[in-house]
Amino acid sequence: MRWLAGYRHPRYAAGQWTPALLQVFASARPAVEAVHELGDPIAVWLAVFHALWSGVLRVRLDEPLHERAVVCLARQEAEAA
Repeated sequence: MRWLAGYRHPRYAAGQWTPALLQVFASARPAVEAVHELGDPIAVWLAVFHALWSGVLRVRLDEPLHERAVVCLARQEAEAA
């Protein structure tokens, strides 16, 4: 959690990536697949980490965070509960 908190700064905000992030994570999937689908991994990972920190995207934090971790939209998780 502490590591992910490093991406809370607004400079990492999704900005141009927001609509694409919402679309690509419309269904839960491994993060690395979605990142490569969106384009430049360096830029996209920053946006994904910020979206995870800000609560737009969700991932299980009781397990180690890694590139194959399954990520989904926060609203999907709420609807499933």
